[in-house]
Amino acid sequence: SSKAYTVTDKVLQKYENKINLGKLNLSDSVMNKVSEKSRQKESNTYRVKDKSDRATVEQVLDPRTRMILFKMLTRGVISEINGCISTGEANVYHANTSAGESRAIKIKTSILMFKDRDKYVSGEFRFRHGYCKG
Repeated sequence: SSKAYTVTDKVLQKYENKINLGKLNLSDSVMNKVSEKSRQKESNTYRVKDKSDRATVEQVLDPRTRMILFKMLTRGVISEINGCISTGEANVYHANTSAGESRAIKIKTSILMFKDRDKYVSGEFRFRHGYCKG
């Protein structure tokens, strides 16, 4: 056991002079750049966006909408979201407050996923010139 300790000591002593714990002698501009890049990396400024960032769950819950719901939960506006009550032009979800009161959360359906749109807009004055069926 003592022999293993001395071997470890010898290995550590070999690299002891390569470890410098003193203050770095860099110019202010270099230090500012390093700290700025570090902050950007931590705040995820260089985040790559792809198709999954725009993906929806249940045709309405894209990442941005989910974030809004999470904020409502953390701020205490609602204490829980129970499930979908109704679907159509919008999805309606049942939610409870911390006091136990029931609330409804209405989230508009993603226009790309709203396949049955025609029955909602036919005869509507706003869409008399048609609408994008894309």
